[in-house]
Amino acid sequence: MRIEGQQELFVVVDDHDNFIKYLSEDECHVQGLRHRTVSMVAINEESEIAMQLRSPDKKLFPNMYTVTASGHVIKKSESDEPETYDEAAEAEWIEEVGVPTPSLTFVKKAVIPAPEHPTLTAIYTTTYSGPFKPNPAEVAYIKFFTKQGLQEIMSQLTPNARIVLQELNLI
Repeated sequence: MRIEGQQELFVVVDDHDNFIKYLSEDECHVQGLRHRTVSMVAINEESEIAMQLRSPDKKLFPNMYTVTASGHVIKKSESDEPETYDEAAEAEWIEEVGVPTPSLTFVKKAVIPAPEHPTLTAIYTTTYSGPFKPNPAEVAYIKFFTKQGLQEIMSQLTPNARIVLQELNLI
């Protein structure tokens, strides 16, 4: 369970998803350590992909496009255990997209080798057309793109978004 205002501890892992330790966001990012994340991609009935424009206030990749929702897997506040990927996916969807989580399908895990944010992300997909009620602290807006439209914004995609979309054969 996530508690508002409590410092989140990220789950640091190796390339094979073996737990190493918990560290704060700043420690993970400053040290460039791989940590667990989740990435959710919503695709509507017309096969368009929902992408969010990250808030201009985000520390990493402000004003860039990323997948529909994404975020970190954290240490549970009430135990010494980390959240499951599924728990993190549900929490991040609600936090960023602002609506109850639709049925998510786990697809695979992927290593994201971005030097400024190395992660091991669990990729989920869902068929969903909205509505979206983006959290302005996290997301400027959410917009659907065709595969061709994604090609046109490639330079505006976060490293995570590029790899996740490639793993899903969407770009």
